[in-house]
Amino acid sequence: MPWTERAKLSRASRVLAAACALALILVCTKAVRSADEKRLTIYSAARTTSVFLVEYNRTDYVDLIPVLDGLGRLDVKQDGRKWKLRFNGDESQFQEGKAKAKVRGHDFVLPREFVSDRGRALVPLSTLASLLQAMLREPVRYHPAGRRIFVGAATNLYSTQFLTGVSPRLVFNFAAPVSPTVANEPGKMHIIFHRDPVIATGPDALTFKDSAISSATYAENNGEAEITISASAPLLANFSNGGKTLTVTPALAVGVSKPPVPIPAVTPAPPPSSAAVTPAPLAIPSPPQRRFLVVIDPSHGGDERGAALSDTLAEKDVTLALGRNLRNEMQSRGIEVLLLRDNDSNISADQRAILANTNRAALYITIHAGSVGTGVRLYTSLIPADTEAVRGKFIPWEVAQGGFLNSSRAVASTLAGELQSRRLEVRVLSASLPPLNHVAAPAIAVEVAPRAGAGVNDLTSLPYQQALASGLAAGVVTARSRAEVR
Repeated sequence: MPWTERAKLSRASRVLAAACALALILVCTKAVRSADEKRLTIYSAARTTSVFLVEYNRTDYVDLIPVLDGLGRLDVKQDGRKWKLRFNGDESQFQEGKAKAKVRGHDFVLPREFVSDRGRALVPLSTLASLLQAMLREPVRYHPAGRRIFVGAATNLYSTQFLTGVSPRLVFNFAAPVSPTVANEPGKMHIIFHRDPVIATGPDALTFKDSAISSATYAENNGEAEITISASAPLLANFSNGGKTLTVTPALAVGVSKPPVPIPAVTPAPPPSSAAVTPAPLAIPSPPQRRFLVVIDPSHGGDERGAALSDTLAEKDVTLALGRNLRNEMQSRGIEVLLLRDNDSNISADQRAILANTNRAALYITIHAGSVGTGVRLYTSLIPADTEAVRGKFIPWEVAQGGFLNSSRAVASTLAGELQSRRLEVRVLSASLPPLNHVAAPAIAVEVAPRAGAGVNDLTSLPYQQALASGLAAGVVTARSRAEVR
């Protein structure tokens, strides 16, 4: 072959190689890249599913196939660029490169295009919760900070209790059994929930005035929840109550006893005469002072919307807004508060009472809203008269309120007085309400309705909510000073 032809062939080869390299770069730029460090967890009543995310054009995507496979019956058919997913008898259609899909016969617009990659049906992570809600036909909540999705009522709420004394104890009470991983490092204990849908009901960060255990922090990250406890000594964790209670104690306080102190031999003195004996008074230790904690419980939440106050306003939204305002008013007056629901979550009636009792509430206030009538109605429990004196070490669940009913009525009267001083219409009534009946502390139900002459939108007006919160908070302060709440 002549040299000139060989040179031409060599140049053509180099051009072809460069073109191939450029094409490879372009393909790699568009390809789906694995993001193994990012994980999403989906909790449902049936199971918990964790999947890794992938990245496409700088956007996090998730494979829809393993997600749906863990939630119900799934049949997948792929025809070229088109995908048909039959989930629990309903069909959904997606097409590669398109942002418009069909979900159960209705148009569904994705924020970015649908991607098909090596048998994976990839949708943007940001739309997964709304997509699942449309396909499952039940509420789906997404916690973006921790990349955790909760389907329906699949939550495990917990409360925290710190007990002081010779041996301090940090107690976590969960609504359902848990099986976390517990790891220790100098100065910290990590309780990691890989599979449990654990959600805190109180503040994420708690501090304690204790030399051994100083704080506990709840956080969500990368498809997991974690409680981190800071301490000055090694910690031990013990489970009880069928896995529903976790107690953390300093290791030095467990199984350690002081060495016996030798008693020196002494020569007994002759007994004094009876006339000279003056018995010393017996020192009776006073019980530790109970902290004054008010539990505020905005009713309903999640798929339990409560009363439909209007076409767009649900009772659950009014009670949450008022609960937050009441918390702020009480905290500004130096009152410790536990708000049972600070988001759109659903808590059962029994669980609300359990959280109030396990946190040893000094006062429990549940909030309701309605469009019938006007003003405020304050309810105390209505239980048989012969159970009103029930109080002791063991209290029947159905009449736990019995021994606290007189205090509840006194508090209701005080709250009514404070609200009336703000020219708010108030009535005090009794009703057989399950949360009140089961609370072993003074307990009040507050039901708010619009003011006379106002419409239902009055329930969300800032002046009305502020007047309600201010009056109730002032009433609690007055009740505490009168020793009506013990």
